[in-house]
Amino acid sequence: MVRQSIMGIALLAAAGFQAAAFLMPPGGHPADEIAGRLPVIFMPATFATVILLAIYPLLAYWVVRFGRDGAGIGVQNKRAGLFIGICLSQIANILAWQEEALLPAIASGSLQVILLAVLYFSYPRRKNILGGRIPVSALLSWSLFCLLVVIHYTLEFYDWSGFGLSDPLWAILTNTFAAAVALHFLHHYRDRTFALVFSWMAAMVAFHNLLDEPFVTAASLFLAGTALVWTFIDMRKTSPRLETAKNE
Repeated sequence: MVRQSIMGIALLAAAGFQAAAFLMPPGGHPADEIAGRLPVIFMPATFATVILLAIYPLLAYWVVRFGRDGAGIGVQNKRAGLFIGICLSQIANILAWQEEALLPAIASGSLQVILLAVLYFSYPRRKNILGGRIPVSALLSWSLFCLLVVIHYTLEFYDWSGFGLSDPLWAILTNTFAAAVALHFLHHYRDRTFALVFSWMAAMVAFHNLLDEPFVTAASLFLAGTALVWTFIDMRKTSPRLETAKNE
């Protein structure tokens, strides 16, 4: 109970800092104001953060149900420690972004993604349930995409040459990389949550650019649609198996 209370406090703190970053930042500048200062093409629309209204309740449910999946005490303690570290690194990432400390923002964002990946892989390969991997997957997908966005923003800030490639092309390549990761998890782990969150974020990149960068918009919508279609196909493949199991 003490362990879950600490995890709950860490989650509330992370959610509070996230909300403050957009509504009333205690220091620095609002997150969306900073994001709009540079002409970054690989950037989701401001209302992309609406998805957090689904992710944080999922994480709260995960904390409430924590320890009820039959995992050993050692595994539970490991997961609890990882989750607290994830929340702390997210807070550090938010504060760094507000202070426009871009390199620390990348460092803390990378740490968060690594800790999330370790927590993600602590679950059985294809066991995706609300009280288990699903909330972790949603936050991992969101955090990875945001890390890629911050990297693009930082490169734009330092006037990176892009090895001769244009910014729109780099945006398409990065989005393709994120799509490949999402489809990998979908295929090997039956993780539809990761793919759905990616689809949302890729679509938000399209809304951010619209007709200003038509190729980026078209590519983003195509990749989002591809992930959605494969998610639907995976659902259709799973349904017959469930019906067969019931009949047996």
